[in-house]
Order: sequence, then C-alpha cells, then structure tokens
Amino acid sequence: MLLQHCLERDRAWLLAHNDEPLGEASQQRFHSLVRRRLQGEPIAYLTGYRDFWSFRLAVTDAVLIPRPDTEVL
Repeated sequence: MLLQHCLERDRAWLLAHNDEPLGEASQQRFHSLVRRRLQGEPIAYLTGYRDFWSFRLAVTDAVLIPRPDTEVL
C-alpha cells in the first residue's frame, strides 16, 4: 500500500512492472513512510486518506480514523 501510494499506481501496475527500479526520490519517500509505519503510525495518516463505505475521506493526525465497524452504525 505504501509503495502504491509513493508511486501513485495501483496494485496491478506494481505486479506488471515489478522488475523496474525505483527512482531515488521514490526510494527515499518509501523508506521514510516505512520508518514511520514501523513506529506505529497508522497507514491512513501516512497516505492522507481512508476509504470509508463509498467515500474516500481525507485524514490527518488531527482526526480519528474511520473504522469499518462504524459503517454498520
């Protein structure tokens, strides 16, 4: 998910182009996001969005991340 976010590509593209090297800027951005994730930061905060029901919501560390069980409510 983080690599998809860095490259602004979908999973199918990544699978089809898995032998292409990453550019230096993409590598640095990806490694930065991985370090933050390893420290426990939620993926929604790293990518800046969370899909919720049929919406894509902007997310920052100033808001609570919508959870799937909230959709039931």
